[in-house]
Amino acid sequence: MYIKNKRSTTLFKEQTLSTYLSNIELTLKNKIDRYTDFTLINLNVENESEKLIKELQLFVPKLIKESTTTSIKKESIDGRQLPSGSYFTPGKLIEIEIANYNIPTSGNNDFFKCAPNGFQAMEINVELNIHDINIQLTNYSIISGNDEAIEGLKNLLLKYIEIIEKYLLTIKTETEEFIPKMKENLVKNLTRKKENAILKDESNDKLNPFK
Repeated sequence: MYIKNKRSTTLFKEQTLSTYLSNIELTLKNKIDRYTDFTLINLNVENESEKLIKELQLFVPKLIKESTTTSIKKESIDGRQLPSGSYFTPGKLIEIEIANYNIPTSGNNDFFKCAPNGFQAMEINVELNIHDINIQLTNYSIISGNDEAIEGLKNLLLKYIEIIEKYLLTIKTETEEFIPKMKENLVKNLTRKKENAILKDESNDKLNPFK
């Protein structure tokens, strides 16, 4: 079972991937809308498009599982925090141990908040950081010296990792399909803006009767 804390994020649930990518494209459009005519006239459209897309950091994260670190921490909880149906004495704190799995990641961890099309996210709660995710699992008892509990938590983690990687693979596929379309639109937009800026500049020169 998960231990939730104030910093927990439910993976793949905050917004759809299509919404996230559409918002990025809109941000990009707003950025180039602020380009001056001088910038547009002297622009290499192809190079600028590649630079802008690279700056977006659209790298779907990978789990660096081989660098996972683990730790066990003790915590005292109220009986009302136990799984539904558990027996407890009201007002008495229960001491449990929590398995803490820290898994480094590479890529843009914003993608962990996105739901790929057609997927109903399983509730997987983690502490999401810039370069890693932290998963806390417990059997609501003592883990130290309990090999059965240790194996159970390891198997539970592997189950969640399998699901996470399945989602990330789908997100990667959808993102890789999106980027060329976004670049195509970007090139068209910048080309149009550059042509308009050149036309405006030429017309401006023609307005001056003393040239």
